[in-house]
Amino acid sequence: MAHPNSIRMLKGLFALGAACLAVAGHAAPGETTTINGTARALVVQPPQVEAIDDLRFGTLPSPTADSTVTVSHTGAVTSALDLTAFPSVRAPARFLVIGERNSRFVTTVSPSFLITNANGTAMTVNNVTFTRPTSGGNGQNQFNRTNQNGVFNLYVGGTLNVRANQEAGSYSGEFDVVIVFL
Repeated sequence: MAHPNSIRMLKGLFALGAACLAVAGHAAPGETTTINGTARALVVQPPQVEAIDDLRFGTLPSPTADSTVTVSHTGAVTSALDLTAFPSVRAPARFLVIGERNSRFVTTVSPSFLITNANGTAMTVNNVTFTRPTSGGNGQNQFNRTNQNGVFNLYVGGTLNVRANQEAGSYSGEFDVVIVFL
């Protein structure tokens, strides 16, 4: 059996604890308290895309039969035409994507487009390819990521369809590159 003084002492401690809790939960009239909040903001540079190099199919002969010249986004050039007699620069287009470091973005490129000469004669560029991420995703929409410096080199290639007896001239055209930062 417990000693009567011990029981009284425990009752007193419980009463004191309850009183402390009651007082701690209620401020006395006229008392104020202050606490500081924190505000945060991250200001980033607006993302940019700069065209560095055009997609270049180079100088080529007017063929006697329909043919193609392919410049892949990796820079590989293939053609049924004999291009050795027409040395020139053939290279993919290059775009510089600039954003915050390690920024993710989606890339979409026109799957085909026309290039025309001064007379309006056209050639089609199709099978457009572009730099893909090293892992994940497929199709025309891809997630890519800028590097530690906030830069990504995007390369675009495609296949130029050259018609038999294609009219001579300088051909050019535009295609869309859409970058959406996430």
